[in-house]
Amino acid sequence: MDRRPREKQIAFYRARAPEYDQSLATRNQLEIVKQSLRAVGPFADVVELACGTGIWTKELVRISRAVAAIDASPEMIDISRRSIASDVLEGSERVRRGRSTRVRGLFSRG
Repeated sequence: MDRRPREKQIAFYRARAPEYDQSLATRNQLEIVKQSLRAVGPFADVVELACGTGIWTKELVRISRAVAAIDASPEMIDISRRSIASDVLEGSERVRRGRSTRVRGLFSRG
């Protein structure tokens, strides 16, 4: 399999990570989507693929038992981790992160 397109995509998001949130929809549009997400929750275990900077991870943490937030960009994961830690978690172990494509065992109990 040719990995060049995937590697180019990862490089793009790594470079855009610091300013990524500035390119998103207006705050009003984001709030509408957040309200819709809250309306269909709560959830048990959630796997969020391509978590990016954590905008949706924050919402998922609030309405889920556990969240595994996965992204291929370490820069995006770092931004997400800082944002969530300061805004939601305060040391909680409810969110797990990684760059893995394997999701089996993310929510092992015991």
